[in-house]
Amino acid sequence: MLEIILGGFFAKWLDGFLKSSTVSTNKNIVFVNKINADVLDRLYAFLEVYEGYHDIAYDLKDGKITIGYGTTQWLDGAGRAIRPVRMGDTITRDQAKQQVINFFIPVIKNVEFYCTLNKIAISADLMVALLNFCYMGGIGFMNYECTKRIMLFGNNNANNDLVAEKLKQEIVGWLKGIKFKSSEKRCRAGVTDKYQCFGLGWSRRIAASVDLVKGVKRNKKWYDQNIKKPY
Repeated sequence: MLEIILGGFFAKWLDGFLKSSTVSTNKNIVFVNKINADVLDRLYAFLEVYEGYHDIAYDLKDGKITIGYGTTQWLDGAGRAIRPVRMGDTITRDQAKQQVINFFIPVIKNVEFYCTLNKIAISADLMVALLNFCYMGGIGFMNYECTKRIMLFGNNNANNDLVAEKLKQEIVGWLKGIKFKSSEKRCRAGVTDKYQCFGLGWSRRIAASVDLVKGVKRNKKWYDQNIKKPY
């Protein structure tokens, strides 16, 4: 069992993780089932920008109460919902990180099995991007066919620009599918930049994830100023 020390507590993570990759000597390549502290730290940094961090519960005005890095349900160590977040709840940054980890507990074993079976190794930055979209789209995201196509394309692929464009193509296609199929009714007229509206917020996050994979560093303000239309 791999244990990661995060903020003074132990997060039990993956059992049976591979200690080293035999398919690449590039230290930026990791097996998907070796989600280490470096990957998690980058994911937290990304979520803090695009989800925000709140130590006190707040009302999204869409029927959900949120805390930490966008947590709407308190989760136990097996990823099971304990209860919804309620107004008046508080959280520390370490507890918020633990809630992110708990979210991925039900996901990771299936991903581990798939990638180990197919000998898939992808870059740490692509891993962060995929985990970000899983956090946005729900625990089923890592089993979607579009996600598997991204991982297969990124497998030992050193051309970050091509991998990033494949990521964009697949995620934009997935997003458009959600737009057409969704029965989402929570969006107020004229509001297009809420994540739950599948509008500018999601599109800017896709652009930032593409740049992450490419190794391009820009702040959130750049995406707010330059991504004006949703994909």
